Amino acid sequence: MDGTLIEVWASHKSFKRKDDASGTPPGRNPEVDFNGQERCNDGREDEALEMARQLDQINRERRSIEAETREQALAAMAEPSAASGAAVCVFDESWHQGVVGLVASRLKEEFWRPTLAFAPAGDDEIRVSGRSIPDVHLRDALDLVSKRHPSLIRKFGGHAMAAGLTLGRVDFPLFVKASDAAMRELTGRDAFELLIEADGSLESGYANAEVAGMQRQV
Repeated sequence: MDGTLIEVWASHKSFKRKDDASGTPPGRNPEVDFNGQERCNDGREDEALEMARQLDQINRERRSIEAETREQALAAMAEPSAASGAAVCVFDESWHQGVVGLVASRLKEEFWRPTLAFAPAGDDEIRVSGRSIPDVHLRDALDLVSKRHPSLIRKFGGHAMAAGLTLGRVDFPLFVKASDAAMRELTGRDAFELLIEADGSLESGYANAEVAGMQRQV
């Protein structure tokens, strides 16, 4: 391995809880900053291993925070008021911008609805990571919301399957209603069913009652 170049770029970030009192900006590890560094492990194997260990620890922290955020979001969706609707919109003051996109993807798969997960983004703003399903063009839905409520969305962008936007914190309840109405208007539906498409021939040996039962379960 002598002479192998190890490059660690700024995309490797850690996550800090909002109540951390160290004074370090949220999202940064106070002792680990690999921004733009290059390392050659020619005789420096110990340093390379230490960097790998630190990156592994950062990733473990991210997964832990993601799991906690996901459980909180699922608990919020268990409330009766969240049971219906064409979209899933969730927000919590303690959530981190670095994981809400992953949480939105998980909830989208769980409920098979377009999902928008918000986290604080400043004194009076919240920012969303949205993930959609094939039935709903997410950016078009947000564009419709912005036309129906011109002062509601401060900025947004994205495409059919993913989008981001910024709201005033106090505008979250109105956005939940507006986004739900926009998705119903665009699709003419208030619920969506998961469709699994399969293309291929079935060998004769699998043409039996057991396989037919498995297909019905899917």
